[in-house]
Amino acid sequence: MYNVSMRKLLFPLWCSFFVAALLVASCASVSDNSDNYVKVISLKGDPKTGYQWVYIGSESGKVAFIGSKYEPRIGDRYLIGPGGDYLFSFRGLEKGRDRLGFEYRRGWQQDDIAQSKTVDVVVDGDLNVIEI
Repeated sequence: MYNVSMRKLLFPLWCSFFVAALLVASCASVSDNSDNYVKVISLKGDPKTGYQWVYIGSESGKVAFIGSKYEPRIGDRYLIGPGGDYLFSFRGLEKGRDRLGFEYRRGWQQDDIAQSKTVDVVVDGDLNVIEI
């Protein structure tokens, strides 16, 4: 009697582990080559000053903005104002040249731009974004 109830209890648990293992294995085997098309542009800055790099757009729309993040410099995180890198990710949409615009400004002061920068890129036939 003990064995029968234990089997009834463990069978659904075993099935859920089996299904989860199959799901993880199928997800792990799927490879996405789309990362080959992503270009990361790095701009140095320090958010502790109140300033941050902001992507303002592209001239011709040949690239798509994926997202951005800030990474502090490794080993300097306990120093006051060590800064770091703002990383902006882009994906090619269409072959051709494009110019990307960035501004270093405080979020609450839209008019006070400390620095602006443009980055020229080329999107090749495979939609790789190449900084020039």
